Amino acid sequence: MKNNYLSVLFIAILLLFSSSCQEEENVFLKEKHLKNEFVNPYDYVGYHHNRVLEFIYNEAVKNGENPNKETVIDNIVNYAVSNLEEYAENGINKETLKANLLIMDTVSMFLHPISTVPYLDRLEYVLLDKYVDTTSFDALHSIITNIEFLVYSDENLSGEEKELVLGTASVIHHSLRFWEENLTKYKLLKNSRKRNWPIWDKICHIAKEDSRGYRLGRDHWLVGSVCNGISYSAERSWNAIDDK
Repeated sequence: MKNNYLSVLFIAILLLFSSSCQEEENVFLKEKHLKNEFVNPYDYVGYHHNRVLEFIYNEAVKNGENPNKETVIDNIVNYAVSNLEEYAENGINKETLKANLLIMDTVSMFLHPISTVPYLDRLEYVLLDKYVDTTSFDALHSIITNIEFLVYSDENLSGEEKELVLGTASVIHHSLRFWEENLTKYKLLKNSRKRNWPIWDKICHIAKEDSRGYRLGRDHWLVGSVCNGISYSAERSWNAIDDK
């Protein structure tokens, strides 16, 4: 009788354990599926970041010259007026946006992004040289996508915090892809002869500058907006081509 009781107890425990494992596996598979299907709702940020850079380049080719700083800013402003007004808090004033970009250039070395959302530090960490050296391009994108999913699913973050992190992640994604394809021709246009970086390190350096530019433009102007973030991240990207 006692042996029968123990047998029944053992089977019951085994079934409970099996059920628990199955439930954990189902949760894991569901989360994996959601990650695979996840689309960053702020992916337009990185999209426009790249279109601004293309606009600068095409205008330079059309005019047959390497544009100076003021021309680059004028091109950014012209693109913003035509394409980014819906992402500005109170519309776009060309003179104000241009003045803001010039001011940011002057004071940005004294500023640091003010947000303390921990995911932002994780995004920047994946672009560090010592980390990048052991990471493939596809793996890097996968890591960033995982961070995006965690941010989107984090109920402790406010909507504004999610927008900032997901917008920053979008800039990094698009910047990495853009400079992998276009760095050589942009360096030729600018006649850049600065330090001969390993190409992968250079791409990640520019992407890091882009992400900081977006965060500064989004956070630090008197009236921060997605439009300002995109505009300043594109300018910072252009300037980073010549970094030593």
